[in-house]
Amino acid sequence: MDSYLSQTDAQTQGLIGLTSSGNTIIKVDNTTVGPEGSNYTRATVSMSSQNKFTQGSLVLFQATHMPYGCGVWPGFWTLGGDASNWPLYGEMDIVEQVNLATNNQYSLHTEQGCTRPAPATGLQTGTAGQADCWNMTNYNTGCITVETKPNNYGAGFANNGGGAYALQWTDDAIRFWFFPRASIPADFDSANPQPGNWGAPGGLYPQATCDFPSHFGPQAIKLDIDLCGLYAGLPNIFNANGLCSGKCVDLINNPSNWNTAYYEIEFLRVFTEYNGTAPPATSTSVASHSSNPTFSATTGAPTTSGKTGAAALRALISAPLLYLGSVAGAFVLFS
Repeated sequence: MDSYLSQTDAQTQGLIGLTSSGNTIIKVDNTTVGPEGSNYTRATVSMSSQNKFTQGSLVLFQATHMPYGCGVWPGFWTLGGDASNWPLYGEMDIVEQVNLATNNQYSLHTEQGCTRPAPATGLQTGTAGQADCWNMTNYNTGCITVETKPNNYGAGFANNGGGAYALQWTDDAIRFWFFPRASIPADFDSANPQPGNWGAPGGLYPQATCDFPSHFGPQAIKLDIDLCGLYAGLPNIFNANGLCSGKCVDLINNPSNWNTAYYEIEFLRVFTEYNGTAPPATSTSVASHSSNPTFSATTGAPTTSGKTGAAALRALISAPLLYLGSVAGAFVLFS
């Protein structure tokens, strides 16, 4: 259904790059018409951070657009191990949904022994789903929380100017937040964010019922856009609520179906605690954006008017802050 491109090919084909305002674009090919009657696979992107974060970290993600549409399966998540030993060392899903759904789902996936009972009233704002995080329970559903704040996913997210997501992993809990554009905390885009002042999280996963050291290792950050597959493409999910019709595979050849299948990311940052607090970042700089591509909105998804320059692929690293804001310098692209 989909084909992950190498970094070079993704740059050349305009699937990664920067807008004129400096936002990062990661997208599915929405220009190539697939041959009829073929087993055509559409080009897309999967990225994994070269660095890993550990307990005591805060991950911040702010975007104006995230992928959605019939057959679209985006993921902004973390992984402790690899495909050969999953779910050893755990998985944390910050953003995962499919097709034309409107509410994001947070989840953890682990080996046996990690659960998340429904929190007491007021401790989280989301709706708790399955409690068992073990991947063998209920076909790898994971322990889910449904985000209930408005405009947290899909067309609603895009039409509302986007918003912000956060993951905090401390010694007592894993917490997930979502903030619509107008409600993003003033310190979210700062050198010293204070999640203790952000109110109840959308999803709360206490350490008391899931021993973190035995279920989670250092986590790599993953960003990808899958097409159809064993989630978005399953008939009972693809055709749910009558919003997407027919078969998912029949959409692969049609480029216009993927016009909304892209991220436009303002920043992605990871803070690590230092003596219990997140310290301010030291300053860094990169080359001017003038060597990077510009994008223009055409029938939905951005398109590039030039190849990505080297500056777009340089991560901003400022200890103890890891700032991954300018696309792929701190990421490996999989092909």
